[in-house]
Amino acid sequence: MTTHDCVVVGGGFAGLSAAVRLVQSGSRPLLLERRQNLGGRAYSLTDPITSDTIDNGQHVLMRCCHAVQSFLKTIGSQDLHFEPGFSIPFVDLDGGRYTLRAPGWLPPSVGLAYAFLRFPRAGLADILGLNRVRRAFSSPPEGISFTEWLDQIVQSPAIL
Repeated sequence: MTTHDCVVVGGGFAGLSAAVRLVQSGSRPLLLERRQNLGGRAYSLTDPITSDTIDNGQHVLMRCCHAVQSFLKTIGSQDLHFEPGFSIPFVDLDGGRYTLRAPGWLPPSVGLAYAFLRFPRAGLADILGLNRVRRAFSSPPEGISFTEWLDQIVQSPAIL
């Protein structure tokens, strides 16, 4: 039986990444996950009424997610197929439906900006506010929730 020298609680992306880093540093972690599947909140389900695929949580995996791509390479999953563009449907609390779309012929970061510029739920001020998020990611504060952090950097409800 293998002995473990540390424990990682949770098999979401953060827990999986932590376990991989621990192994790379010579540790023997025990990964604990209460659910049957790994991935944490990053999963999809099919709505039994509409048959729509619903993504749970706030997660999007795109070509511009370099840290995730590096993690996938580390675990041997670098051959995962990324669509050249993306089309992400949203439903708001009032039942309105919107789609965030980027064409595949644009570079990933340009495609994301293009998608937000054409997104009907967001105005130019909302989109320019996203730059505050990008800058704030370099030094996020500790001890507050993600929602409180977004409030501090003044993100509009349309973007959220």
